[in-house]
Amino acid sequence: MPLHKESRPSVAAARAYNLPVSPPDPVPQRRPKGGGLPFAKRIRLERDAYREWNVAFHLTIDAHPAARWPESLCAALWESIRTADRIELVAACLMPDHVHLLVRRNRLDIIEFLNEWKSWTTRLGWKHGLKGGIWQPGMWDTTIVGDGQFSAVHDYIVRNPVTAGFVEDALDWPWTWSRLWDD
Repeated sequence: MPLHKESRPSVAAARAYNLPVSPPDPVPQRRPKGGGLPFAKRIRLERDAYREWNVAFHLTIDAHPAARWPESLCAALWESIRTADRIELVAACLMPDHVHLLVRRNRLDIIEFLNEWKSWTTRLGWKHGLKGGIWQPGMWDTTIVGDGQFSAVHDYIVRNPVTAGFVEDALDWPWTWSRLWDD
């Protein structure tokens, strides 16, 4: 499966979907050992922000640069996303080198869920023959403010495979789902 060209939306893509374009973080990002692209910060907001009920988050979780997911692992990762009942999943898209989630907390807060899910799916990757971690540390996250941003982020997530040129219709990508499609 070809790798997606970028792990998070470009400024042009963000503007195309009417997403806010924030300035770069004033704090330098951590770099992986040996150089390379920066990893996301471990936690971007105050810890309590991820514990709030009825607050939606757009999470982008990047694969480790060395991870190459076999088809069987993609199917298992997708199943783990779709059956996650410890958070409220609104929309999701698994891409070749990252995953997008539009979520709200449920039984676990967002950080607790993320830590458990990344740990469990890493062990799942080992069962599928991968060595080491399959995820980069941390995540990219956006707190959703208002219905307009919610709709824009939802559309960005489900259209991600179309924007990347993998399919012409979002419904044709096997690893895209929206609760809104089920309603």
